[in-house]
Amino acid sequence: MRTLTCLCYLFVLQAVAQQQPEGFDPPVRPEPIERFRGPVTVRTAAGANRTVNVAIRTWGIQNRQRITLPETGFRVVQLISGDLTTVIAGQRQQRKEGDFWTVPAGQDLVVETARDTVMLSVVSIAP
Repeated sequence: MRTLTCLCYLFVLQAVAQQQPEGFDPPVRPEPIERFRGPVTVRTAAGANRTVNVAIRTWGIQNRQRITLPETGFRVVQLISGDLTTVIAGQRQQRKEGDFWTVPAGQDLVVETARDTVMLSVVSIAP
């Protein structure tokens, strides 16, 4: 019986270890502060009007996290505070406070924090 219990613990520990990469805490779902969300009419290069959906949110992400930010559409992102690593289309990139970058529509934005809690400002634009 003792051997069976030890094997069960081993399987549970292995399953937990596979859920989150080494060096990260279990994911904590961040809650954004929504600054704006709604339709915006823009003028195209051809001079026609087009309506797109725009959202502006501020995200606080705790330290030692590896999460996929739940934003969609084309995104313009600014790192307001802290340092982090992003993974976009398989490309890892170190980011520092003040950096801006874009994320194409259809691509996930994976955020990895280390010892810093970070703040991101995200403008998402979707048709």
